[in-house]
Amino acid sequence: MDYDQLKTFLVVTELNSFTKAAAFLHITQSTVTSRIAKLEEFYSVRLFDRNNRDLRLSSKGLELLPFMQQQLNLYEKTKQIATQHTHSQELKIAVTQSTWNSFPVRRVLSLHEKIPNLHVQITTDHSPAIIQHVLDGRIDYGIVFNLPRAKAIRAWHLGRHHYALYRHTDVNIDADFDLASLQNERYIKVSWGIPFQKWLEKHGIQHHKSPLEVSHGNLAKQIIIEQKGMGFLPQESVVNEPSLVEVPLGVEWAYQDYYAICLKNHPETTVYQTMNHFLNEGKVKGEIENIDH
Repeated sequence: MDYDQLKTFLVVTELNSFTKAAAFLHITQSTVTSRIAKLEEFYSVRLFDRNNRDLRLSSKGLELLPFMQQQLNLYEKTKQIATQHTHSQELKIAVTQSTWNSFPVRRVLSLHEKIPNLHVQITTDHSPAIIQHVLDGRIDYGIVFNLPRAKAIRAWHLGRHHYALYRHTDVNIDADFDLASLQNERYIKVSWGIPFQKWLEKHGIQHHKSPLEVSHGNLAKQIIIEQKGMGFLPQESVVNEPSLVEVPLGVEWAYQDYYAICLKNHPETTVYQTMNHFLNEGKVKGEIENIDH
């Protein structure tokens, strides 16, 4: 007795026809007949009473019907559990647009060597939204700027972005150019967060308004290149970009730390254990710093 035989028996019972059951299951009528015959052989009983015009369950078939339905339900339930287990091997990660270039995608994808059926989903968002999604359980890990204050979150220090002022090569500036001169240039503004804003204020730029303000660095870089302007960008994002040059100002550039985060009390699944091992391994090698709230 197997799943197909049980399924066929129950469909025949519902439709009262071998022909209709064959059409419903997309098999031949001879296959339906064969499956029912094997079930009858297994139970050593006749399951249906047949005549030229009518098909109905025998007394034994009627008696066995609820138990066969239970067996089919168990088959389908165990199959569902097995499928859920396979699909549960997922790793959902959200990163900010600006940390994308620094995100160790290759190393994360190498987790497939330890978890062959792992499905990795990577999305981008702003740090506050990513932190909230981690707290809500909508994503497993986030890569965010600044250390979250939530005690429920575990964090690893991944690195630091330094922000320098870049201009398009077609933009000429005076020899005495300084930060105050930005108001006279095609300055593309990006809100890099509180640490960056404090750095601007430290250097005398508090409420400077730019003709154009954008929400993330990749877009700012694209606009600076296309519109031949200038703006602050992470140094890591401007590598191998010949049309952009750094504007020397003789000051220490602003910086911002970024972190990998997850819930402290997450389920101890293979995915979490492997990902945490990956992060802790980086910590041991000096690549990552573990943070305790």
